[in-house]
Amino acid sequence: MNPPGLAPGSGPSADPPTPREPTLGDLLVSALSAEMARENNRRTLERVAARSSVEAALLSVQIAAYNSGDRWGHIPAALAIRAYTNREFGMDFTPEAVRRVRGRVCEALDIDTAAADALPLKRVAEVLAEPRRSDDTSVADTVSDFRWLKVTQAARVFALTPSRVTKLADQGTFITNGKIGYERRVDALSLIKWVLDRVDRPDDPGDESA
Repeated sequence: MNPPGLAPGSGPSADPPTPREPTLGDLLVSALSAEMARENNRRTLERVAARSSVEAALLSVQIAAYNSGDRWGHIPAALAIRAYTNREFGMDFTPEAVRRVRGRVCEALDIDTAAADALPLKRVAEVLAEPRRSDDTSVADTVSDFRWLKVTQAARVFALTPSRVTKLADQGTFITNGKIGYERRVDALSLIKWVLDRVDRPDDPGDESA
């Protein structure tokens, strides 16, 4: 039985609360707070410098010591995200850099900003690393951007007219992304297959000239 005035479960044997894993939202709040603190320190230093250079020098030392503190230096996921922001954006944990990270996470997972803010930093680091890992998996990935061609691109590369490309795509001869108009993309491999088929049977009367 607990002593009077002591809530149940709060005695010496009670388990301490489990620390919550830091999230992307925590990182953004920290970046905003740090930016605000730097601005306040800058203004304070300007006021002190106008009054006394000695006091300003002492305050500069204190500010430098404050700025050298690193809340995130012991968290592996945060260090991975920091390396990403420096590599991709040339910035440390500024609010802008963290917001850019959030945007990429939202795009990758198809979620809104609130859901992204709730993600643990470990998951954020994993999401940011996924495209990089896929880029390193094979040489073929380096040309993946050229797999899907615009109708006009396909027409120029394969000596066709845009209307001819569109007609063959509508007929199912060419594989497309399922869209129409300017958003349509044609699979380059299906175009190559069509060309090779024509080379193998150049006198096929059923093959309409481009």
